[in-house]
Amino acid sequence: MYLRQASLRSYRSFNFDYKKKLQLDETTFLAHRAVWEEDRYTQWRPWVRVPFHREITTIVGLNESGKSHLVGAISCVMNDRSFAAADVCRYSPEGDIRTAGVPRVALHWEGLSDRLQGFLQQFAPGHHAGAAESEQQEAGDDNAPPEDSDSAAPFESLVVIKGEGERSQVFAIPPDDEPVRLSIEVAQYAKLREFLPRCFTVDPKCALPATVDIKQLIKLALQLQSDATAGFLERHSAIISDEKALSAIKITNQGELTFDLLRRCASLDVAMLEKLLSLPDHMLRDYSEQATRNVEEWLNLSHWWAQDIDIRLTVEFHKDRVAFSLTDRTQTWYSFDERSSGLQHFLGYLLQILLEHERDDGPFLALLDEPDFSLSAVGQRDVLRFFRRIVELHVSGCQIVYTTHSPELIDPNYPARIVVLRKGLYDEGTTVVAKVHQRLFEPVRTALGARATALPFIDGPNLLVEGETDRIFIVRMSQYLAERRMPHLDLGYLSILVADGCSRMPRIVLAARGLAGDRAYMTVLIDNDDRGREAAKAITEADSLLEENKQILHVNEVLESGLNKDTEIEDLVPPELYLKSVRRVVARDSPETATARLTLDALRHLADSGPLIDAVNQLLSPPGEPKLTFDKRAVMEDVFDQLEQAGGHDEFVALLGLFTSQLRERINDNLRRKRHEEISRTIGALVRHFRRAHSEGVTKRRASELLEQMRELGNRIAAPGTFDTEIEAVAKTWKLRGGIQSDAIDDAEGFFNRVAQLRQKLTIDEELDPMDGS
Repeated sequence: MYLRQASLRSYRSFNFDYKKKLQLDETTFLAHRAVWEEDRYTQWRPWVRVPFHREITTIVGLNESGKSHLVGAISCVMNDRSFAAADVCRYSPEGDIRTAGVPRVALHWEGLSDRLQGFLQQFAPGHHAGAAESEQQEAGDDNAPPEDSDSAAPFESLVVIKGEGERSQVFAIPPDDEPVRLSIEVAQYAKLREFLPRCFTVDPKCALPATVDIKQLIKLALQLQSDATAGFLERHSAIISDEKALSAIKITNQGELTFDLLRRCASLDVAMLEKLLSLPDHMLRDYSEQATRNVEEWLNLSHWWAQDIDIRLTVEFHKDRVAFSLTDRTQTWYSFDERSSGLQHFLGYLLQILLEHERDDGPFLALLDEPDFSLSAVGQRDVLRFFRRIVELHVSGCQIVYTTHSPELIDPNYPARIVVLRKGLYDEGTTVVAKVHQRLFEPVRTALGARATALPFIDGPNLLVEGETDRIFIVRMSQYLAERRMPHLDLGYLSILVADGCSRMPRIVLAARGLAGDRAYMTVLIDNDDRGREAAKAITEADSLLEENKQILHVNEVLESGLNKDTEIEDLVPPELYLKSVRRVVARDSPETATARLTLDALRHLADSGPLIDAVNQLLSPPGEPKLTFDKRAVMEDVFDQLEQAGGHDEFVALLGLFTSQLRERINDNLRRKRHEEISRTIGALVRHFRRAHSEGVTKRRASELLEQMRELGNRIAAPGTFDTEIEAVAKTWKLRGGIQSDAIDDAEGFFNRVAQLRQKLTIDEELDPMDGS
């Protein structure tokens, strides 16, 4: 079950849909409006409708565009909060704050469960309670569906409306039928909410604290096991003297977060707290170490925080408090007060959502307002990666809605997940920008207030393509596959460089080689025609490693046929699909005679011996007639619009998967080589610094520490076990595993020479998939 749409009117910055009011006359609207849009007001004011993706929705807009108001409206309905005077839209016709209950907010739910279907049938008009229901109610199971609910037609969706007065309105919508208003009383509405997804707002200020008073944890544990309160206080009066002292203890959000974490990873409850209060120090240390291992295994912080793969969260229990600290790549321990606020907020987001995910007793909806707070670009990408993963993991259904101003939190792999809000002039209020994903993100860039562009040659992978049509093909292909949970290229990680012609591609490659620092690692996608082959030859002369590492990919290499003919990116599209898009684009500006010449048989005949795009041009502009041109980019956009809307074309989809796998493997190979060179250089520098620092000799302990550092670095890229074997061979030769560790090793010079050669043994693990965002 998930939130499909929110409809708002006269709520804060959401006045009404003025665009719809301008586009439709009142008679047309009244004939099509939803029944819940009928009210006592005579003025026609259509509701503003905001769509949501069933998994992740990103709300984008300038300041004051209504992003936070939208999140607040959802929370208001889900928590059954009454509207206040501040919720009234001030420029609404009924904007007088003395007018009670003017705001209206409706949440539209889809994917209703069987149990919810049965519950709703009880309140549908014409339903009569049978004997089975009477027995069910006598048994006390008010939430179970009636036995005869299977015979009733199921509802397709549910609309819950918060409006005037304390009572909410509920409409159930059958398939292909009129909405049905359900007569649900206030007491029954509370039970209805139990069937809806759990909704919680992630608190950006609720970060894991450096320490928590043990008394807070005791109070929280006693609240969950109230029958244990009296006996516990009698036995531990030195900790909490009496009930009055217990009630005076203030519970903070950070304390609750800590307790939930420790209850999950350290089995913390009244019995365990009572045991901990009497444990000696050495046993407290043992318990702390076990809790730390459990937290690390469950949280896996180093996986989510990409800025430091060595980061660890540590738990320490003391008699009067619980303390948290972090260790990082420096192997130094820090308290939370010494770490960045960005890391603290990131950890708070992780814990709040993961703990909610752990409940796993039904779907939940998480709301976040600007989770990019205090986070760097890398940290924001980590948050986005975590969001993507958690919705995949939660079997009962997880939906995340968040607002942002950051380009890093806008996932280009899933454009349908983006909602852009814009605030109009005067009384227009907040509106939703239509068809964002079909407009190449221009509305998104406008909503961010700056032009968001990829930065080529910076750290990540680069794909060099010939023209804008190639870029559109790659982007739309990846977005199509991503929505279907198929392997795809991560557009948030990949920089697609458009050369604007084959002739410019060698110059871009030369520029990449001339950059200071690391050489640019790129994959080149190029047409298989005369110009493409000439450009490929020039590219090889500019950087021979691209050819040696198979980083120049001709588009025809993915096709099973046509290897010996000229091929361009359009040749990957089925002729019938491409023809339909060409006809639609050409028909906008060209005479009907031009589209009449575009027949499938003629197109296939000409395409047998040359590129598909050339065949289209020949049909449009035969000899002796005026030359007609068309927008190749618009055609490629239309091809994928058709594919997304109508489906089918299984062979084309399979070809897209094959093409993606070839690109991924070449890009991954580049990234593996880049990582290998980086680690090899790091190991070389480590050995050189170590050698200078120990020019007078080295002890077994220090030599072992050097080998362990090299092992940790090497295993990030080496195939499992291969580098370990080399390390152990060195340790065995110099007898580092036995004897007194403070003794100096024999033949220090030979040891230094041997470890300097170890990086030559560093192999590449071909199973690594750097493009995998998980």
